[in-house]
Amino acid sequence: LRGLRKHMKYKITIKTGTKSGAGTDADITLMLLGSKNQTNAITLGSKFSQFEKGSIDNFYIETDDLGDVEKITIWHNNKKMGADWFLDEIIIESEENKKWYFPFYKWILGNIKESANSKKAKKYYFEIVTGTLPGSGTNEEIELSIIGSENYINFFNLNSYLAEKEFKTGHTDNISITLEDIGRIEELKIQSSKKAFNSNWFLNKIKIKSEGDEDYLVFPFHCWIKPGTIYSSNKKLREYTIKFHTGDVAGGGTDANVQMIIYGSKKTSEPIKLNELIARNAFEAGNIDFIKLAHQNLGEIEKIKIWHDEAWLGDGWFLNKITIQNDDTGIEAEFPYYSWLDKSADPKSTEIILTRMPVQPRPFYAIAHMVNTPAYVEEALDLGSNAVEFDITPKLNKDGNFNFDVFHGFRPDFDPDKINLMERSLARTELSLFLKNLKIFEDRFEDFTLVIYDCKLGDVKKGKLELCGMQMAEQIMNNFYGNNSNNRIFTILSVGKKQSASFFDGVMKIIPKEFKQYIGFDFSEESFATTERIFEKRTEANFWWGSGIASQVPKTLKHFVPQFLIAAKKRAKRGVIKKIYYWTLDDPNSMARILVTKLDGIIVNDPLKLLRVLKKEEFKYSYRLANRNDNPFTVI
Repeated sequence: LRGLRKHMKYKITIKTGTKSGAGTDADITLMLLGSKNQTNAITLGSKFSQFEKGSIDNFYIETDDLGDVEKITIWHNNKKMGADWFLDEIIIESEENKKWYFPFYKWILGNIKESANSKKAKKYYFEIVTGTLPGSGTNEEIELSIIGSENYINFFNLNSYLAEKEFKTGHTDNISITLEDIGRIEELKIQSSKKAFNSNWFLNKIKIKSEGDEDYLVFPFHCWIKPGTIYSSNKKLREYTIKFHTGDVAGGGTDANVQMIIYGSKKTSEPIKLNELIARNAFEAGNIDFIKLAHQNLGEIEKIKIWHDEAWLGDGWFLNKITIQNDDTGIEAEFPYYSWLDKSADPKSTEIILTRMPVQPRPFYAIAHMVNTPAYVEEALDLGSNAVEFDITPKLNKDGNFNFDVFHGFRPDFDPDKINLMERSLARTELSLFLKNLKIFEDRFEDFTLVIYDCKLGDVKKGKLELCGMQMAEQIMNNFYGNNSNNRIFTILSVGKKQSASFFDGVMKIIPKEFKQYIGFDFSEESFATTERIFEKRTEANFWWGSGIASQVPKTLKHFVPQFLIAAKKRAKRGVIKKIYYWTLDDPNSMARILVTKLDGIIVNDPLKLLRVLKKEEFKYSYRLANRNDNPFTVI
């Protein structure tokens, strides 16, 4: 047996570049040189769709054990017109899970052999978060460069690693890539080409960790990535949330182009073009607009310079105040003004300097509607929501088990404030991934108090409802609650009709005793009387009731105000239903009308509108935002 040679299987991954004409139809040949052996020439061939521009092709060979693969020599036979080939990199992986990385980043010309020595390889994991502004997504070719403490990785194409080769509005793309080990990750650089129709891309942030790391490093961008410019982010950058309070006065809004500069004790920002960073019509009367800013540590915020171009007569702006929060420290600076930036009032008032101003009951739930991706959840919580609602669509597989997606399905977008409901309705996230992100947000946002699962059970057969509930509960326990039952956010599982009640039975079979305090149920399409009658017969005690109508369906609110007044009285008198809420409102006047009923929550598309109404004189002493110390399953 001493004379037998050990064989080893290898996976060869070849990444073709994205330069113009990078692909080839030629036959590719390579040789591997190892510390123990070397291969003969191995021709990989060129099947249909192999070695195309931006492609990642995998090949499998078995040969003598090479030991450490130290060098690759590669060439092609120059077959067919335009055979020149731009090779980015090659990764070799043995059946023993050893990896070797070979960067080329050069043209392989006909019959000319090119070689590269191996670099230490490491797998990197990325979470790439596209913004939620309308049109934030792109099918542009996006390239990333990574700078480490020991070396750097040149620009490489990210789209190749995406299933659909594009970045979608409000989505987080999770990819893993084997690259050269460059030590500690210090900086990211990103750029785009100029070829696609929707070239600009709004990038919120990139999170990255390398193999063996527990935590992601966060590299914030919060800007439009435009062709022809390289954008960078490093570990020294801080995230800031900036809110602009426009006065609720006649003509208080503006269509002018607004810019600002922030002066801190450590740094001063460049001019910030605010209109590019706000999702809706910016600076409307009575609105609170917000942006996220990635910047080097500004230190203590000392003053703001803000101005607008007032291109048209009467384009003045009544500014109440601006607040700037350092998201790392939670420290907020407030800059009051409560006056006009208007040439007609004062020719010099369109450019002002604001200095810093130093800066308490019914528990209420401001519930953000249809936040079906982690990015939308994060946005709602950033805006100040203490609760979110999202849609659960179960699908029965052939093996008899359910898959769950966080997904609504198409709805038209007629919203005058351009909150991109159509894009939001088409957003989809696999439930387990969504819940893992939800847990992160639970830790990050201490005011995050409640979630409502809007369970779309119309396609679930009656005999499968209990199983569906059981498997749903397993997802919630495995991916969200886990083993920690201390100070958790509360959960409402909402179904439309009473015929789906056995879904709740399945849920309760799985939820452990110590977690049942956090779980409640709701019928959202039954009358209060029907809901109360059904829940009165059940052993659980955590019941809500919601009613309403889609915000874009024209129906007068006067039909619901009397209904909620009666429900509120029965809630207090009988105590079966613990809380009542309305879905879904967009109009502040309607919010104010329904708030007089003493309900417990409202689902809204724009949380900022609701939060503003709650601050009005009529309601600020009647309501406060609930927190985790408030039990949503007690009657108040």
